[in-house]
Amino acid sequence: MSTAESYDPKKEGAQPPRLPFGAPSRHTQLATAEASTDGHAELPTAEAPLAAPGAGALPASESFPLPSPPLIPQKHSAPSRLRRTGFAPVKLFWGMAFCQSVLGALVVLGWTYRLMQRSVLKHWWKLSPSSAKADSFAEFVAGDAETREHIHWPNWFLAQNFRDSTGSLPSHAAGRGRGAAGVAKSSPVDRLFGNVGRMLKALFTSLWSNVRLGVQAIFNTWVLTLPACVLMLFGWYDGWNNSFNKGYEQFQVGPGVSWLGILLFIAVMLYLPMAQAHQAVTGNWRNFYQFRLVWTLVRRRRLACFGLATLYVLCSVPLMILASAVMFLPNINPKLADLTPAQTIQVLNGYYFWSALFVFPAFVMLRLVAARIYGSALLKAVQGGAISQDALAENEWRALHRLGLLRIEPPRIRHPVWRIAAWAGTRAGRATFGFLTGLAWFIFILQFYVAQFLNYRGAPVWLNQTLVQLPWFHHIPAGLKNPWGDFIAATVIVFIAWRLAKLVHWVKSSRQWQHPAP
Repeated sequence: MSTAESYDPKKEGAQPPRLPFGAPSRHTQLATAEASTDGHAELPTAEAPLAAPGAGALPASESFPLPSPPLIPQKHSAPSRLRRTGFAPVKLFWGMAFCQSVLGALVVLGWTYRLMQRSVLKHWWKLSPSSAKADSFAEFVAGDAETREHIHWPNWFLAQNFRDSTGSLPSHAAGRGRGAAGVAKSSPVDRLFGNVGRMLKALFTSLWSNVRLGVQAIFNTWVLTLPACVLMLFGWYDGWNNSFNKGYEQFQVGPGVSWLGILLFIAVMLYLPMAQAHQAVTGNWRNFYQFRLVWTLVRRRRLACFGLATLYVLCSVPLMILASAVMFLPNINPKLADLTPAQTIQVLNGYYFWSALFVFPAFVMLRLVAARIYGSALLKAVQGGAISQDALAENEWRALHRLGLLRIEPPRIRHPVWRIAAWAGTRAGRATFGFLTGLAWFIFILQFYVAQFLNYRGAPVWLNQTLVQLPWFHHIPAGLKNPWGDFIAATVIVFIAWRLAKLVHWVKSSRQWQHPAP
């Protein structure tokens, strides 16, 4: 069945919810040129050429006082291997540096979510048999304003496509929405402030996007995981207090609460990785709570979810060693026992920085694997009829539509190996792999208990699993530094940045109200 046959644009019924980024309706042809907010025309997609103006349409010279020249599609090529090799160590360095604080971990989390979205788009692009996929992935994502930022890997600070965003400062200075005449009438001060504001936005827009997405991501993750973490923390403290105070009548409280927290954590982790990938790909934090859709994908990929849980267990082994080895550093080097507190902090800072050489790549790899599982599961569910097109997010539907992947495919004859994998979808297979996945997550949390027993790092570590929540791996002993200082500082800085962003938005709205477009 073709794409046109699989989706009838005249079909009536309930419409999918609209997302706030202003994408066109699914019931319109994406190849039609649309006017953007700054008065320019959007480039046509690769599905069809730009339509000619209909009869009776006014020429451009009669519609606008000073028309802009027509936009010519530009050839976008993938970054060269030399460029990628040169920038990879820079991105790795900043990732390692950001893992040293809670605020930096928010940046890493948001950056990783942007990379997950790009990874899924590239996976779908590789699977597309349509001619609309273009010659390269860079050309495909450049054909839509909503995916144009994925031409390159996400930036830490600078805006995506930085040279393009700063190469036209004079033409986009004050007077946006009023055309060239508005620019000519604006004062030099307005143009100066407009250029400065635009330059600052280009320099730090990716940093703000990473923080914003990181806050949304950790909020949703903590909603589900924090209750289990609190229970495990309470069970740990109660168990040790009962052991020291010999309260034999209440000895069941600590282990009982701990087991309750462990079981709750395992139940959450059956859902969490796929929900995180769903939020990252759709770009909407509310989609994290689409339990029915996410659980449908989990049930269809039991074997892959078991593999992901096993990968978490394998990655947590070096993490457990790194967390426990700090306790034995004075035994390895006796000179460390004579250091002052300031020197000890300096040594630990260096130790945790180089530990991030494993923590950061492992954290990103786990998220990319989850994103790949999500992308393939969603595509097969849509093509198999298990999930309707209306259940897709707007950006997902647009990408799949452009790639010609919105079609129902008949069942294929599977290779014997894939027949074994398909057994995971049966009732017995679901029970088996559900048990194995739960067992893998139990081993994962058991390693955390072992690490805490060998080197207790305080209560904040119970509330943040490095590979699951924030990639923050910098635990200075409480006698040398307040462990809650990073959380408080991150909260204050994020709140101030959020209020400043609201203030800037209000100022822009006020200026547009004072200088309305003619």
